Amino acid sequence: MPAHSHSHKKNSWQIQEAKTYFSKLIHCAEAYGLQIITRQGHEVAVVLSKKEYDKLVQPKTSLIEFFANSPLSEIDIDTKRSKDSMREVDL
Repeated sequence: MPAHSHSHKKNSWQIQEAKTYFSKLIHCAEAYGLQIITRQGHEVAVVLSKKEYDKLVQPKTSLIEFFANSPLSEIDIDTKRSKDSMREVDL
């Protein structure tokens, strides 16, 4: 294992290194957060802990809460559908 990975938090891995030290990569994602995978010096992927992933994809508020807290919540919107037939449009 490279000496630098013992001495401090690691967060960037070359693909070959990530494959070789996959367990260490997972440990670092859980302990330190986002881990970046690089290929030929370019960032190509990330590894997140499940806990961090869940926080990322979990909606902060429900859609109903969002609209209830919106400044537009005071506006009365008519949601009834018109019973009129379709209107003609010139094309």
